[in-house]
Amino acid sequence: MLTSTIIHDTSIVILAASVFGSIFYFLRQPIILGYIIGGILVGPLGFNFINETDFINTISSLGILLLIY
Repeated sequence: MLTSTIIHDTSIVILAASVFGSIFYFLRQPIILGYIIGGILVGPLGFNFINETDFINTISSLGILLLIY
């Protein structure tokens, strides 16, 4: 059950990042802003689509480390 929740949450985050990244690309804005806004909207501060917040927090920390590197 936990695996299906993690896959569901990850697919929602990837879909939101793709949609908002594409929108910001066509608006000729930095794509990273689209990723951030998409993450905020699907996360606990937005519409709260994510159920497993601990896993997403771990993945987001890894993404920030890769972005800084």
